[in-house]
Amino acid sequence: MIMSGSTDFSAFSVPGGLIFKTIKIKPLLTAVSVGILLFLINPFDLDGKRAFLFASLVMTIILWATEAVHKSWSSLYLLAVFILCGKTPVLEVINFAWSDTMLLIITSQVLSIGIMNSGLINSPVESLMRKTADNTFLTLLLPYLLGVVLIFIVPQAFARVLILGGIYDALLKVDNEEEKRAKQALIFNAFLGVCITSMMFSGGDVVLNYAAISFSGPLVREALTFGNWARWMVVPTMITSVIVLVLVRLLFSKDFAGYHAGMIGEKTQTGEKLSPAKKFLTILTVVVIITSWMTEPAHGIAPWISTLLGLFVMMALGLIKMKDFKNVNIHFLLFLTTAFSIGKVLGQAEITNEIFVYLEKLIPAGDSAFYLPTIALMTMLLHMCIGSSVATMSVVLPILMPMAAANNFQPQLITLIVYIMVNIHFLFPFHHATLLIGSGKNYYEDRFMLKTGIAMTLVSLPLVFLLYVPWWQFNGLK
Repeated sequence: MIMSGSTDFSAFSVPGGLIFKTIKIKPLLTAVSVGILLFLINPFDLDGKRAFLFASLVMTIILWATEAVHKSWSSLYLLAVFILCGKTPVLEVINFAWSDTMLLIITSQVLSIGIMNSGLINSPVESLMRKTADNTFLTLLLPYLLGVVLIFIVPQAFARVLILGGIYDALLKVDNEEEKRAKQALIFNAFLGVCITSMMFSGGDVVLNYAAISFSGPLVREALTFGNWARWMVVPTMITSVIVLVLVRLLFSKDFAGYHAGMIGEKTQTGEKLSPAKKFLTILTVVVIITSWMTEPAHGIAPWISTLLGLFVMMALGLIKMKDFKNVNIHFLLFLTTAFSIGKVLGQAEITNEIFVYLEKLIPAGDSAFYLPTIALMTMLLHMCIGSSVATMSVVLPILMPMAAANNFQPQLITLIVYIMVNIHFLFPFHHATLLIGSGKNYYEDRFMLKTGIAMTLVSLPLVFLLYVPWWQFNGLK
């Protein structure tokens, strides 16, 4: 039996009883009231069914943001409204449930458990932590470097932070309040490092990155290949990583002051070690999977297929058990299915066109220097209200795509601006699902997110328009 130490993947799953948790009455009444009011006002002069559909969408977004009821209930409600009031066929409304992206999310999630159970990550990470322990800057830089490397081993950001968080939590020992604050700051920095570096490659986060591409339509899917995404995102994201690292170092200098090399305890890896043969087969399996992902345009094999084959190999090696499949969060998959259907349903019901006509009056002309910053600022504000990054993109991107075409902007430019804004700008845990995991597992206090988020509010727009956009223009993206 192979044991992985202290990392707990239960954050992926939701206990069945949680769906019946207490309903938050005030947020629920607020959401319903807003929905009814919006239906009665009917700001876009829609017919009855479409007005009800749009009002239900806004109400559901409020329910998601406030968690007035479990997201599964609100997601099922919205899907039912889409089916009954929209013009999209039933199977098209829910076809994300069996899409390549969904299957990749599921298979890569279980693959991450097998990789963690193999112990292949623990030892190198712990060794690097010990070597950098005497240098605070290198200690803070380490999770950024690991974040990049682990993209090609563990493609789901949720899994990467769980792995690193589990290792840091088990390895760092505390005896006083100063060391406790230092440990929290280090783990928060590790989570943040994974979030920022996930922007470098299209496969950096199989949920958020793939959602941005999918919500933007076929033209963007063709343009944002692995190579193009890397060409446009790697260099500016490397610079962003350094800026964020320095920012965190300054913001939490008092917390980091309590860190010292003596906090690093014994190794976290326990249980039976892999035999040389199993270790070789595990490494070979991961290499083959990564190679298959990166060469997909050449052979046409969907990434989830190679990942599934890798799962079978790891099951044969005893690294994955049937019980590990229980870690797949069905409720999260239902939410994704709903979010991925929004753009399609709004478009086919021609609601997107009505919103587009309205927004054209509010947003500056396409040749204005304020056009792109207004879009970025609008995305920030909606993200603060909606909460979920995926839900925000599912609403914003389908509306902005026709506007981009009408103003002669390449649609992938708008996609990347919106994607960056929902990823680097946050205030509270519910604004960033990956950082929420660390808060939920009590790895760090919410103050770390709030303090960093306030600073990121000030630097997000300058980062996008003084760093990313000039780099894109230099590389032909305008």
